[in-house]
Amino acid sequence: MKELKTITEKLSFIQRTLSVKKKQTNNFSNYNYRTAEDIYTSFKEIVNKYDLDVSLITNFSIQNIEYNLEEQSKEQNKETQRKTNNRIFLKCEAILKDNESDIRATSFAELGLDKKGMDIAQLTGAAQTYARKYALQSLLAIDDKEMDLDSQEIKEKEQKALEQEKNNLINQVKELINEDLIGADGEIITKEKILKAKKVKNLNEISINNLKHVITTLAEYKVKQQNNQENEDI
Repeated sequence: MKELKTITEKLSFIQRTLSVKKKQTNNFSNYNYRTAEDIYTSFKEIVNKYDLDVSLITNFSIQNIEYNLEEQSKEQNKETQRKTNNRIFLKCEAILKDNESDIRATSFAELGLDKKGMDIAQLTGAAQTYARKYALQSLLAIDDKEMDLDSQEIKEKEQKALEQEKNNLINQVKELINEDLIGADGEIITKEKILKAKKVKNLNEISINNLKHVITTLAEYKVKQQNNQENEDI
């Protein structure tokens, strides 16, 4: 192999040699995809095989972008009214470097604050995963024409699956509540008591993980109640 002296030559060689198969499978929608970890693994195989003195890292930073939203105000004779809004993005920078220099590529993912079925930690993790993978793909020139994990179509299918899971959990909660379960305070557990405890207005505002916890707790009360009934029958 020709000696690769500059970082540009090394990157060009890696881009020509790198092949990252879509080894992961999504069972919800029956499609294959690749992850950032798959890209890292394939990259390391090339680096080790050809003894390239390069490293690949990713850095994250928060980008707060302000934009103006124009609205028509009735109170001002329909004059244009400007409102300043903020959108927060997670910026990922993929960096290929050697002892002399480096080459960088960036990708952005918006940090959403509200998405059904996901809490803030899950939203942040999803944004981080998205930004990292696409920064790496941009830097290493990985073609992604095929349907992939982060395509809009797949996101919609994933969202529908999450919504269906949440609906199923809510139905389980309602069924358990209808069985007149007695809580730790000796009173019947009602929907209102659960909403008050979780500080929400309806069950749909409770995250999937918290709904699962509620179901587990209610199921424990149900078993305890059944055992007490059996002891009374004896």
